[in-house]
Amino acid sequence: MLKIGPYEFQSRLLLGTGKYPDLEVQKQAVEVSGAEILTFAVRRMNIFEPNQPNFLENLDLT
Repeated sequence: MLKIGPYEFQSRLLLGTGKYPDLEVQKQAVEVSGAEILTFAVRRMNIFEPNQPNFLENLDLT
């Protein structure tokens, strides 16, 4: 178990979301890993371009 402030995580694995060939592979890697903490390279994300895929929109934040 990992505790950071008031948050408790079952997995201590932190997973980077970069370097995947596409969003589907990225999503599969996150699901298979069991990681509860993800890192993002904000500079690489184009969150203001509505026509571009956005990984953050597909996350289950529960």
